[in-house]
Amino acid sequence: MLGATVLTVSLLAAAPAGAADELTLANAHVSDHPAVVLSVDAPPNAGALAPADVEVTENGVPVDATVTRLADEGLEIMLVIDTSASTGPDALAAARAAATRLVDRMPERVRVGLVAFGPDVRVVSTPTRARATVGAAIAALDGDGTAPLYDAAAAAGRAFSAGARERLVVLFAASGDGGSSAPIEAAVAALAGQRVEVVSWETPATSPLALARLAIEGRGDVVAVTDTPGIDTAFRRVADAIVGRYTIAYTSAAHGPTDLRVVTRLGELRVQLELPAADAAASPTAPSAPDTIVVAPTPTTAPAATATTTAAPPDVTVLEATVTRDPTTAAAAAAAASTGDSDSDGDGGGVPWTILEIVGFASLVAVVGLYHLAAKQSRRRETPLVVGRDWSAPAPELVVDQPRPVPVPPAVRSSAEAELSSSR
Repeated sequence: MLGATVLTVSLLAAAPAGAADELTLANAHVSDHPAVVLSVDAPPNAGALAPADVEVTENGVPVDATVTRLADEGLEIMLVIDTSASTGPDALAAARAAATRLVDRMPERVRVGLVAFGPDVRVVSTPTRARATVGAAIAALDGDGTAPLYDAAAAAGRAFSAGARERLVVLFAASGDGGSSAPIEAAVAALAGQRVEVVSWETPATSPLALARLAIEGRGDVVAVTDTPGIDTAFRRVADAIVGRYTIAYTSAAHGPTDLRVVTRLGELRVQLELPAADAAASPTAPSAPDTIVVAPTPTTAPAATATTTAAPPDVTVLEATVTRDPTTAAAAAAAASTGDSDSDGDGGGVPWTILEIVGFASLVAVVGLYHLAAKQSRRRETPLVVGRDWSAPAPELVVDQPRPVPVPPAVRSSAEAELSSSR
């Protein structure tokens, strides 16, 4: 909706300094006003946040709000692990351990699946609550060769169940694409509507642009790590956000700048929102008046046109052309037209050429052209052109070169005569 402000922070976005033990805002969605939805993150090990623990006021007025934990909303997670040669044994071991800890921290209702790529794409497990199965599959990860990154991302996007309400892809990658059968656009299309968080293990083969596009299209972020402890840190932050992410939803009665206050047992959170204005929310946008095209006057413009209105269907906008002219200019032009006078003072107010002047100028050009043509023909005849000559005198004799005979060889002549005699 016009005028709505949406704040967005990814799961991997760092919390503000000093907020480790406080409630922090992840994002706020107000585009469906009057519905307002806040996503907040509780600190790790804070315990469950019950609806009775939350009080919400809007511009000082208490409102009824619902509180729901992300992990309890039908969340499914697909882990996508790069097992290509670019990852290396140490980074792969760190990724296996970090992914296993993430799975172990997930609430029981969260389903987790696994995709591995390198040298080929393997959907090891679709989302499931069987933690032991997923853990064993992660521990057995191994690979080599190239990394078909785009095919792996597309496979993960297609692995979610139809009943999943929230879908999250956690991608660990150490290189750009290598050997995918489809371009990155296919991966982006398969991930549509899903959140994508990327942990990038920095190597010479890493493709930051490709990973950034997957994350941006998935409303997520990219965390680049250069050492194995950083891999564990990145996965732990994802797990913290999943376990501690809550949504607070309510119906707003405010418009314009709004002060929102959320009070919980973990502390107080203040949010400034910019909601749609009251007039924009109360009534639909009024149709704009038909456009008017104004044609600027010029010295040679014809007399002013009268405005006309053309009938048209209701869904067609009629463009009305209005010609504006200076009244004094129009009067002068009308007077000149009635008397037939041309502009003699050279101020550009009348017609600069008459028909007789145009004909005279054309005649002069024709005479000059004929003069040059005659001179050229005279030079070709090597006869001098006499200007102002006496046309009663006889014209000079025109000498035309006669064709000269070409001698015929005797042998050819004899042969031709013999053939002529035989034909007789």
